[in-house]
Amino acid sequence: MKPGRRIVGVALIFLSAGGAYFYRSWFPDLAFLRVTEVVVIPEAPLKEEEITKVLPKLVGKNLLLLESKDVLKKVLENAWVASATIKKEFPSRLIISVQTKRPVAIRQEGAKLIALDAQGNEIDKWSYTRVGDDDLPLIGFEKSEHIKEWKMRQVVEILLALQKAIAPQYRVSQVVPSDPPYFKVFLASPSLEMLFSLHTWQTQLPFFVDLLSRPPRQIGQAHKINLVFPKKAVVSFPLSN
Repeated sequence: MKPGRRIVGVALIFLSAGGAYFYRSWFPDLAFLRVTEVVVIPEAPLKEEEITKVLPKLVGKNLLLLESKDVLKKVLENAWVASATIKKEFPSRLIISVQTKRPVAIRQEGAKLIALDAQGNEIDKWSYTRVGDDDLPLIGFEKSEHIKEWKMRQVVEILLALQKAIAPQYRVSQVVPSDPPYFKVFLASPSLEMLFSLHTWQTQLPFFVDLLSRPPRQIGQAHKINLVFPKKAVVSFPLSN
């Protein structure tokens, strides 16, 4: 290497080292870059205080040097957080936006109620402050031993498929898995109980929708429908007075 280039290289190394030292020792002390305001924008049902209580101390930190990934890691510890974004508004404002997981059903296990997402995964213990007025359908097993015999993802997928088929006029209020492959489905209104099988429920779905939307005029709305048998529906009607 030529002497001139060597001198230039050494000079660049010293300048880089000096610049790094200057950056780390002087920049953090710049008052106009210190965080003075942290804005948390949570999505329901989460509340602002639930996010702020898990955050590290941010006020007074240098906004330029603040590591967003460290803050995000803390926010994601909340069971209801699906994702979060952090925006730095220079010179001194930090905005944290939080997106929540969407519960689609409530699973009952004894006295315990657990919110489930669309994949059947547990989100958290259920409470009125979480689900609000959503009036989510309930999944309750006929016997406690049935819990291990059913895949929760499959149960939720069935529930959502049934609800989609009858919406918006009707609503599933409860799904009760029993001895595999059988499960019961209850509607909120009209009061209707249906028995399905894992082996035939998909092919029986059109028959169920048809019976629900077009009940026989001379008899009225069904009370129970057995849809276990292929291409057949056994219908029970309420007794007349």
